[in-house]
Amino acid sequence: MRGDLSNVRQAVALPDPGQELNWVAAQLVELARRGLPLHRLAVTAMAIDAYTPQLRRVLAELLGPPQSPDGWAYNFSQGPNLAEVPFFQAALLPLTFIAARERREDLVSLLLSPYYGEVQVHGGPPAQWDRAFRERRVDQGWDQLRQAVLRSRPPEAETAVLQRLDRVWDSLKLPVAPAGQWGRLLKAAWQELGFPRGLGEAEREPWDRLAGLLSELETALGSEEFKAGEFLEWLNIGAQQVILPGSGIQTAGIQVLGLLEMRGLDFSQVFCLGMNSGTLPAPPRPLPLLSAAEKRLVLGGTYPSQHHFAAELFNNLLGATPHLTLTRPRLVDQEEQVSTPVYLGEWGQAEMAVLTTPNPAWLRSPAIQAVFHAPAAPAFPGYSDPSLPFPLPGEISLSQVSTALSCPCRFLLENLLKIRELPEIEAGLNPRERGQLLHSVLARFTTAFQEILETDQAWDYRRA
Repeated sequence: MRGDLSNVRQAVALPDPGQELNWVAAQLVELARRGLPLHRLAVTAMAIDAYTPQLRRVLAELLGPPQSPDGWAYNFSQGPNLAEVPFFQAALLPLTFIAARERREDLVSLLLSPYYGEVQVHGGPPAQWDRAFRERRVDQGWDQLRQAVLRSRPPEAETAVLQRLDRVWDSLKLPVAPAGQWGRLLKAAWQELGFPRGLGEAEREPWDRLAGLLSELETALGSEEFKAGEFLEWLNIGAQQVILPGSGIQTAGIQVLGLLEMRGLDFSQVFCLGMNSGTLPAPPRPLPLLSAAEKRLVLGGTYPSQHHFAAELFNNLLGATPHLTLTRPRLVDQEEQVSTPVYLGEWGQAEMAVLTTPNPAWLRSPAIQAVFHAPAAPAFPGYSDPSLPFPLPGEISLSQVSTALSCPCRFLLENLLKIRELPEIEAGLNPRERGQLLHSVLARFTTAFQEILETDQAWDYRRA
């Protein structure tokens, strides 16, 4: 489908990608206010992945959640990649703990993760392990972490969890292993630790994709052996290529699509972002193992191939709507950008600094409207529960007064309730202990040398 260049009704250059997104979002809100059906609006970009995180935030601020009782407000055709999903990151924690040399933070993340059922059933004790690690200044090494737990808590209270973790870490401590064996060991660790616990509908898709990724890696890598960290890198690289589906539906709400997905679709108005050279057309694909003649046979392997592909995409985009708006940022990472060569028309200039010059679209956002239309607070009924008494200090220092004035909550927690922040772990000896040892060494040295001076009545440089 090819459209007419006259379908480009507006081409706007904005100072940076943030203002570009704010400007497009304000236009979408204005069109929705005029009554244009949301499913007739679309936002696209060649590098849609770079815009998606901020676009989710901006649309949520202006339009609220994607889905409400009234229906869908907007829909992203693509969800995040598998590597960005917390479920995937939690799944790799057993292997991460071993590959990263048994760090405290990885162990605590596993203990506090809601996905590991066999450590969750014990309730509070695992959550208190981090305090024991910090108080005993243990930051790495399973044996040291284990001893810190046993010294701070009754052994019988922690035996089951410690033995379970012992079995998991022992099974994963291999110098090298094929990808298939690493996958089987990881699955065995999941079973031992009760992963995944409480698998909901939102985690079903990442769980299936992760299982498929392990099988694909086993097939692709074959019998080649890897260290735990190397296999972990392969998993992360593969997960970055797995794009999860979006949560919305294609027949409701503003559609956010990749430029390639626009082929054959029809909208009343489309906004295309990031129309800079270097994005459309994109640079040639990196193919270091191919010769120049071979690269010419690969789609996107040369500059002419990428220019031809970009022109085809732009022609398809022109046919998707009679009202196309192009936008581009003038600066990206503080570098001046040049407009795309596929559109040689004039570019207008605009700004959208919403913090310094509020736009009407933001004034109509749900959050702002809630402030202006909030109902009057009812009369305070008082608490039904009895008040909680605690003793007040006999005197308050100036530093405590300063804390109370700057942060009443911190004053309540630290000075009245005596709740202290967990100590940070510092490498090496405790500063107080280090100072005491240094002073004791100097004291022994000066005492011994004073005795020598009193005996010999002379300064001996060699003995000194």
